Amino acid sequence: MWTVRFAVGAFISMIFQVGMTQQWTNGEYCHGWKDAQSTWRGGFHCPERHDQREAVICCGTCELRYCCALIGARLDQGNCINHEQVLQAGTSEDEKDAKIAVPVYVPFVIVGSVFLAFIFLGSMVAMGVCLSRKQEISQSPDAGPQGGSGEQQQEVVPMTQVVCGVV
Repeated sequence: MWTVRFAVGAFISMIFQVGMTQQWTNGEYCHGWKDAQSTWRGGFHCPERHDQREAVICCGTCELRYCCALIGARLDQGNCINHEQVLQAGTSEDEKDAKIAVPVYVPFVIVGSVFLAFIFLGSMVAMGVCLSRKQEISQSPDAGPQGGSGEQQQEVVPMTQVVCGVV
């Protein structure tokens, strides 16, 4: 049963991949560019979703690119100077573009890690304190009916036994 599911899944994924490859290899790729407002526009394969099937050529100008079917209207993208996203230091717009976006989950990971570290360290300290108290209890001589020292030890020992889990 598992092999049948695997075979069907592999077949469907291969058909999907071949279909996507076939769609992308039919037309040209319009490279990304900066438009007249210096906004970066990402590249795309022709034809796009809203284009006709015949629109397989990248047309337009260096500042506005689109897919069309006319060979004579083809855009020579090699002559465009705004097709590369080059960042030059010193200009404020380029510095804004150069900032790397931090994923949203990073602060949560940091806070969660610090929280878990505190829990872990607190547990280690508590275990160390309890073990040292157990050693103190086992090493201390039993107080017998010798004066008032037996009463003091009976008050202190039960509290440490309850806190540290000594029976």
